[in-house]
Amino acid sequence: MKKITLTGLLTYGFSLILLIAVISILSLGLFSTEKNTEKLFNQIAEIGITSIEDQLKSHLRPINNQLEYLASLIESGYIATNDSQQFNKLLQGTLAATPQVVGIAYVDEQFFARYYARDKTDVFKDYWRDHPVITHLLSAPEATNHVKWLDPVYIPGLKASIIQAYRKVSLPNGKTGLLLTGITLEKLSAIIKESAKDMRPVIFLLNNQQQLLGLSSTDYQPGRFVSAETPAPTLANLAENHPLKAIWEANQTPSKWLKNPSIKGHSISLDDNTWEFIYTDFTGFGNSPWIVGIYFSYDQYADIEQTFIHLLIASGCILLVMMILAVGGARFIGNRLRHITTMFTKVGQVPLTKVPRLRKQPLQELNLLAHAFNNMLDDLQSHENLRRLFGQYVPHNIAKQLMQSNGTLEPKMQKATIVFIDIEGFTALAEQISPQQLFTMLNEYFSLITRILEKHDGMITQFQGDAVLAVFNINTPAEHARQALSAAIEIQKALSTTLFCNHPMRCRIGINSGEVIAGSVGAKDRLNYTVHGDDVNLAARLEGLNKEYNTRILISEATHHLAPDFTCREIGKIHIRGKQQIVSVFAPNSDRSSHSSGQGYAYQTAI
Repeated sequence: MKKITLTGLLTYGFSLILLIAVISILSLGLFSTEKNTEKLFNQIAEIGITSIEDQLKSHLRPINNQLEYLASLIESGYIATNDSQQFNKLLQGTLAATPQVVGIAYVDEQFFARYYARDKTDVFKDYWRDHPVITHLLSAPEATNHVKWLDPVYIPGLKASIIQAYRKVSLPNGKTGLLLTGITLEKLSAIIKESAKDMRPVIFLLNNQQQLLGLSSTDYQPGRFVSAETPAPTLANLAENHPLKAIWEANQTPSKWLKNPSIKGHSISLDDNTWEFIYTDFTGFGNSPWIVGIYFSYDQYADIEQTFIHLLIASGCILLVMMILAVGGARFIGNRLRHITTMFTKVGQVPLTKVPRLRKQPLQELNLLAHAFNNMLDDLQSHENLRRLFGQYVPHNIAKQLMQSNGTLEPKMQKATIVFIDIEGFTALAEQISPQQLFTMLNEYFSLITRILEKHDGMITQFQGDAVLAVFNINTPAEHARQALSAAIEIQKALSTTLFCNHPMRCRIGINSGEVIAGSVGAKDRLNYTVHGDDVNLAARLEGLNKEYNTRILISEATHHLAPDFTCREIGKIHIRGKQQIVSVFAPNSDRSSHSSGQGYAYQTAI
């Protein structure tokens, strides 16, 4: 059975997906245009209402807060109203903290008023006994002491209408007073216009459904309509064809798509156009709740619908171009993949060194595949090198076992001989030469030590700074004690006749035989093959004892018994730190004759 090619699959697949996608978009788009537009209106309405509410609160709440704060200072007695200098400074500070108000005043129960206007530098003092509003507010009992707002009032001296906020205060001496401030209708309209500068709908703010407190229309100027008789413009002051003037007319159609129960709305047909009004009650700042809202016409958003339709038509044209590109792209991808699969087939058929690397691909996925192929090729080419390099870190037989056991060797007990080698005077030597020179010396030194140890079938498990830990008889049964002693004596002879970067180097060696546990130790992703046990520690202790007995090689009694053909002399029975039993320590005599050199850096093996 003939199988479909990848090129054909991509060609037909891309074309079919594009066809289905464009047809679906066209069908769904044309069907849901009106619903989406209405949904857009709903979102704009809710965002607009929330935005203007937040803006108004951000300007009006500080007025409440400042009056409450000022009242608390007076009522607590912290500020005395009869201390004119201190009290006047407090009024000035309050006025500075609320730049949106026109001024601030305090009236005592004798109707003596102190008033700070924003455009004046001095306090204004007067008797306001003839002000009916002041008289009413001071004489009327208050159910609660908190900030309240009044309806707009025209102030002849300011030639403007303001909305006043007041707070009745109770002085510690039982008397009462009145704090007054206010914001002009012009300032309120400016706030609304600022909030609406990035919005297409018009924002309005009404009091008692008729008084116009603010409107974001650029041609609206509240000062043109206000007077003592009409402290605030009303809807009747608007032009005859102004849509907001018809907001409460009887031919209202409820908005069916509003989901937020706190927002109201209705539409009105006016002059062959449909206007949508969205509004809600705005509480906390008026004698009665204000009405904040927006209005817009469907014609304002007709361009959105037209643009959407144009995009759908354009997508049909693009479909043809995309299908052509899909065919070309499918063939391009298919050819690239066939080339990569061909390269995979070459692996295993020809020598790896003759398999070329894949070039960088233009597509990310194909480039990742090519990168993976090149990495695989590098890994395969370096596989043979890995075995050779692995042998530089562990003996060949250990490396073979590690590869067979997936990198981990189970711990096992083994009789072995441990050799611990450390450089004598390494700290002083390191201070005399440069780090680069020290690095070179160590490499030359370790190369010599490694060559001799491996010559006698020893295995180095660790390089610890300038020290070497080696073990004999791990996975290679032999006369491990004799091999260890032979290697130690040969090392000392080699060091006595060798210079490293024109410097002599000498070492101390401790040797012990016994049972050790050998295996892989370390973290999950980083293991080290090594040996552990008390007999390993004893070898390290013996190495350190060379300092005290002026020797180069010290061996334990166990090693001495396992290598009887080596003539040794007993250094003594020594108490080793960390061990309870006394240990007999020996030094071999077989290298005594080799401890002198014509180069003048002979050593002694014992005292």
